[in-house]
Amino acid sequence: MKHQTRRWSMESQSVFLLKLSELLEHGYTLSQAMEFLRFQLSPKLCEDIDYSLKQLKSGVPLHDTFEALNFHRDILGYLYFAERHGDLVFALKEGAMMINRKLANANKMKKVVQYPLMLFSFLFILFL
Repeated sequence: MKHQTRRWSMESQSVFLLKLSELLEHGYTLSQAMEFLRFQLSPKLCEDIDYSLKQLKSGVPLHDTFEALNFHRDILGYLYFAERHGDLVFALKEGAMMINRKLANANKMKKVVQYPLMLFSFLFILFL
């Protein structure tokens, strides 16, 4: 059964994964960590966490659960291999850092493109 979910923003995915990895590092179980993070999320995202907890308790792998929540495909790849080969905490942290780098690069690209667009529009207005 496919869960109807909103797409998590890249920022919220990053924050969630980073906090989840920190809690796992401090000895919490995955379900305890997710329960703890539920209280820090918006009510809409809490529904998604409740769904994922139910899925995990029924034996669904973590990467499949996060896939149902429409997490970024690169994170899903990290999680798939982490579940197979161990070190889930590292995969969660690296996934969060990767998303942060992607967001920073996207912001830099927007800034780089803004200046030529402004010049072009200014010249276009001058020619009119």
